[in-house]
Amino acid sequence: MLRSGSPLCPPSPRGRVFRFLTLIIAASFGSGCDSLQQLLQNGATDTPANQGLPGEQGLPGETGLSCWDLNGDGVGSDGEDANGDGAFNVLDCIGQTGLEGADGAAGPQGEPGAQGPQGEPGPAGPQGEQGPAGPGGNAGPQGPAGPPGEGGEVPADFYLATETSVSPEGYRYTGFTFESGDQWYTGTPMNEERWGPAAAGADGKVFVFGGFGDGGKRGYNLLRSVEMYDPATREWSYRADLPSARAEAVAVELDGLIYVIGGYGELQRAQGGEFDALSTVDVYDPEADSWSSRDLMNSLRDGAAVVVHDGLIYAISGYGADLDGTLSSGKGGRYYLTSMEVYDPTKDDWEYLPSCEIGRYYPVGGVANGLIYLISGYDDFSESFAVEVYDPAAQSWAFGPSIPRAVEAPGAFSLNNRIYVIGGYEGYGEPYEIDAVQILDPAAGGWTTGTPMPFARSYCAAALTNGRAFIVGGERYTEYATPVVDDLGIYTPPTTLYLHQKEVLSDE
Repeated sequence: MLRSGSPLCPPSPRGRVFRFLTLIIAASFGSGCDSLQQLLQNGATDTPANQGLPGEQGLPGETGLSCWDLNGDGVGSDGEDANGDGAFNVLDCIGQTGLEGADGAAGPQGEPGAQGPQGEPGPAGPQGEQGPAGPGGNAGPQGPAGPPGEGGEVPADFYLATETSVSPEGYRYTGFTFESGDQWYTGTPMNEERWGPAAAGADGKVFVFGGFGDGGKRGYNLLRSVEMYDPATREWSYRADLPSARAEAVAVELDGLIYVIGGYGELQRAQGGEFDALSTVDVYDPEADSWSSRDLMNSLRDGAAVVVHDGLIYAISGYGADLDGTLSSGKGGRYYLTSMEVYDPTKDDWEYLPSCEIGRYYPVGGVANGLIYLISGYDDFSESFAVEVYDPAAQSWAFGPSIPRAVEAPGAFSLNNRIYVIGGYEGYGEPYEIDAVQILDPAAGGWTTGTPMPFARSYCAAALTNGRAFIVGGERYTEYATPVVDDLGIYTPPTTLYLHQKEVLSDE
């Protein structure tokens, strides 16, 4: 039998099938290899007539290697399950990597996608450098009040509260005041009824001088008697009488002595003059309970305004006459004086000063912030609303804020740069007397009102001692008469504190 690969029959390029067919044909025809190969090559062009009979079925060939069997052992092993599905089959066959294909043409532009959700804010960037100041803009509207700030350190003496609007050295008044209420009390009545008395406070006591009396009705019997009230015991006692009887005088305290000035009295009548007004100045010493006289005023003054300022006594206006050695001025008649004069206790001498604008009967005077105030009174026509202000330093007059209710013969006192006008005769409508407490506070810019008196009265007197005012005597209107009273009203003024701020000196 010829073998494939023997010298007679070299291996055929067609593989095992061709080798098998060659053996069959060679056996059948008994020819050499060349004839057989020629025959095979010519078989494709032979006509059917020359075609031989089909040969027998050949034996099956040996089983070939599976493409996944990389090591040729016929058994699946690690690394041969290429797709990792646990089976060893044609799906695990991997051919050699082909050449990289050319890039495909660019596809058409797709439609824009929908906008994504808002991302979270990123962290704040670092603080930038401050830019240069821009030009000033117009002021914007007032914004709402901010929350209260934390309390800062304020020096203990930066603010100072006092009972006067006059600032201590190194401070200035802020314009703020704090005030508690005022109050009235009824005190023990005097021993005698009086209207038109004079009164003053000294050494914690209240002294009342003269006036008109007449057993409960208005009369013109002049009194010389003097009474003293002691607030500690709430009792009245008599003191040494006046040198002469008088009413409608004014009493002021200076350096522990009480000066009773002017008024309406018997002295001029005894001298046969027409004038009932007095220029008399009598001085009472409370400690010695004794009297002495001082230089007469230059003018006769009934119902004048008298105040003390800077160690001097000022007498202003009133009803009477200015004197020029004799009773020549005024041609023997009374009139409403515009003159003012000042008394110096060290010289025992009176001197005229510039006159006010409006002469009045029974005005009241007061002192506040170094200025002298002449308030209301009767001006020969009606009760006057006018308030005039005298500046002692400039020796000049000016008008101040008008009083809300014009009165004559009220009580009055000054305390902590405020002037209190108590009651008075209003002169129109009934009742004529009023119970009002009118308070002038120049630092606050005008008038306010306090708690009214328990009852209305006029031609009364007021005395100030230990921070309280004592309103004595007077007359009050009733349906049938105008009785003279012995009542004592005790008034506690409102406590007023003025806030001052320390002046801060500039470093410049």
